[in-house]
Amino acid sequence: MDNFDMRRENAIQADHVLAQRVDMWAEQVRFLYRNATTGLFVNIALALLVIWILWDRVPQQVLMYWFASLMLITVLRAIMLVRFNQVQPVDSDIKGWCHVFFVGSTLTGMIWGATVWLFAPFNSPEIPVFLAFTLGGLMAGAAAILGAVLVVYFAYILVIMAPITAWFLLQPGDIYLFMGIMLCVAIIAFIATGIIYRKVLVSSIMLSNSLIDAKAEAEIANKAKSEFLARMSHELRTPLGAIRGFAETHKMDMAYSDVHRENTQDLLKASNQLLHSINDLLDLAKIEASMIDLNIIAVDCSSLIAECIELLTPLATANNVSINFNQQASAGITVSADHARLKQVLMKLLSNACKYNRPGGKVDVSCMPIENGKVRISVQDTGSGITPEQAKKLFRSY
Repeated sequence: MDNFDMRRENAIQADHVLAQRVDMWAEQVRFLYRNATTGLFVNIALALLVIWILWDRVPQQVLMYWFASLMLITVLRAIMLVRFNQVQPVDSDIKGWCHVFFVGSTLTGMIWGATVWLFAPFNSPEIPVFLAFTLGGLMAGAAAILGAVLVVYFAYILVIMAPITAWFLLQPGDIYLFMGIMLCVAIIAFIATGIIYRKVLVSSIMLSNSLIDAKAEAEIANKAKSEFLARMSHELRTPLGAIRGFAETHKMDMAYSDVHRENTQDLLKASNQLLHSINDLLDLAKIEASMIDLNIIAVDCSSLIAECIELLTPLATANNVSINFNQQASAGITVSADHARLKQVLMKLLSNACKYNRPGGKVDVSCMPIENGKVRISVQDTGSGITPEQAKKLFRSY
């Protein structure tokens, strides 16, 4: 893959992630539908409360007609909520669903707002005051749901609060005038609450989009890094192979002095160590790109452990560490694994046990079968170990 192909693929990835960004308007409308069920139940509960309180105080026939109208609209709105959840409309179709919600909520608000006019005249001022408090509570709850789309919320406020506010202002007496003024103040407060709530919701959606963008950038950068590591690992192996071949040739040439051959041996040792590091780098790139291949075969644990110990004996001797392993006790134990990867894990464990041990320390290696056909390979050393804080970071990517 050349640089042009890499840039093209990264651009495609970026476009795909941008397509996953949350559409502001569509998400606000979806919020209405997701939370409207609660509003419907509140409407039903408050309607029943109104019937219970006003049953003997207002004309019952009018009360029942009002309740039936409210329930009819509520049922129709419930059907639309179910339909919305079934269809799960895409962003391009969301505008029509917003219009449907607008009509349903406005009709519901008109039925509520008409109560003070439908049930009049009243024997005492406590009934319109009760209705005012009921509608105020309804509006307070609506702010948390309808505030997501201000045009829906403002229309709901207007059709609910304007009729009862006008009714109080038109009645003679200071108490009614006072109630009308208080309702005007309440309307202003409800509008402010809706605006504030919408700002919170919009900020949440913007934060969601920011997180999506950051995730996209991180994924693209991580993929580019993995591709770079994989490519550089392969590129480095080619000249390194030439160096190792040149060193092998000089090592076998008897015309060179012992000093030259010793220097050549050091060159081979350094190149082998560098090749090992490059192979580890390539493995890391493959793991991050989910491209690593495993060759699962039956592996003799005893022979593999003995092979690793033999390879690490010079390191153990240099660090004055003894490695103990009872090969006969582990004879015949096999596992299904990738031989190279399992050997790589054991070499890392044993080399660390030798490097970070105390002088004169020891390393105990054991292999034993456990339940469910599994095998436990244990490496224990007499080193200082790690702190509890360091232990919490084990097997994590950071």
